[in-house]
Amino acid sequence: MTGFRAAMLAVAALTCATTIAAAPTTPSITALRAHLLENKTGRLSADILAAPAPGLWNSIAGPHAASSALVVVEINGQPSGAYSGRAGGLPGYRVRLVAIERGRVRALLDAQQALPVLGEDGKVHVGFLIRPGGCAAIQLTATLIGPQAASAKPRRATVPMACGE
Repeated sequence: MTGFRAAMLAVAALTCATTIAAAPTTPSITALRAHLLENKTGRLSADILAAPAPGLWNSIAGPHAASSALVVVEINGQPSGAYSGRAGGLPGYRVRLVAIERGRVRALLDAQQALPVLGEDGKVHVGFLIRPGGCAAIQLTATLIGPQAASAKPRRATVPMACGE
């Protein structure tokens, strides 16, 4: 192999490696789930956002009484990707969850968390605990915050709530 060909192969290999390293997959929110935490058993309910959506009755008594819900935000991205921005990982990303009861101005929850390292399948799940306080439906909005997150669409869902004895 001539010196020129060897040099060209080296340049091509370097270009490919640089292109691959410089183009990480941008994370995106792919799912939103919510589970009631049953007070008496400590069990999590089935996903209350899944179709068909159940009518939720806010009750402090009974075998399935619940006073809080775990909201799970699923994020997809580069397998084993480190999007926290720490330790030389990919640029820093956070997930924000806002939960607002209809008819109220103040949020039940407005919190952010750094993205943990994604699994080998390119997924990670981030949990938020909310405490519904009333009888109105709760609007959930999950948003990615980060360098290229402006193009990412927020994920929205409504937790249907009602009250009674």
